[in-house]
Amino acid sequence: ALLLTACAAGQKSFQRGSVEGQTYTSDFLGLTCTAPETYSYLSDEEIAALNDIALDSMTDEALVAEMRQRLDMYLMTEDGRQWVSITVDKVTDGKTAIDMDAFLTEGIAQATAAYESIDGMEDVTSAAQTTSFLGSEYSSILTTAVYNGFPARSLQVCIPVEQYICVVTFTSYVEDHTDEMMGFFSAIQK
Repeated sequence: ALLLTACAAGQKSFQRGSVEGQTYTSDFLGLTCTAPETYSYLSDEEIAALNDIALDSMTDEALVAEMRQRLDMYLMTEDGRQWVSITVDKVTDGKTAIDMDAFLTEGIAQATAAYESIDGMEDVTSAAQTTSFLGSEYSSILTTAVYNGFPARSLQVCIPVEQYICVVTFTSYVEDHTDEMMGFFSAIQK
């Protein structure tokens, strides 16, 4: 489970989202994700097992530990060719502004290192860009590569929420399904 310390008075403290049927809801992030039956949400136990399998091929132990602590949601197809995850990072104490440039620079380095450490991954490139998501423009990181001869694409959309940054990651292997997966999401109307 993702545990973050309580924030200063008057500020939000992180609360994990929940899954019911094919819908993930996060009041904290103000969004829902309703996926078709061809996708499945992983339980906390499955997320831990998947992390152990997927992250064991990575060489950076600090990156492995960090990814295990902040994963809130994981959704994937049965064949594993498309998946969506949500991670949440506390990036400031709430008294200072979020430094999105620093976050993106570190994120690009981490994405590149993670992909390059996977056996069979070649031609890895990561770069910052702006992405439209849920009717707003957000900073994002696009990573592309070739995995065992097939294209791989990962788009990390970075959404600031008070002193946190929520990263919604859309990953596709073989064929790009990013736009389709982004369509699973909607904002919670308040």
